[in-house]
Amino acid sequence: MIEFAAGMLVCWLLNVVQLGIAFFLLASSEKSLASVYVLTLALWLVQFGYVVPIYRILKRKRRPYAAHGLLTAACISAVITVILDYKIFGAAAFKFWS
Repeated sequence: MIEFAAGMLVCWLLNVVQLGIAFFLLASSEKSLASVYVLTLALWLVQFGYVVPIYRILKRKRRPYAAHGLLTAACISAVITVILDYKIFGAAAFKFWS
């Protein structure tokens, strides 16, 4: 149970770091506005870039509960982010190829 919570905590701390990087980019220059949008609005998509490798490392190190906690937190974050993006920006936030 403690390992599961630790895996969730790792994921959410990395999400906070990601949002901090987005805030730093926003504060530093307007030229990086596209990066800020990707880091904040597509948090659910970007986070899988670091969650999947950490998940595989934890599974190899025989820490299955921490790995499942990490994956659970990533899925929770992804669902919340998609719902908030849809509520704030509507269906336009999900028109990728139009």
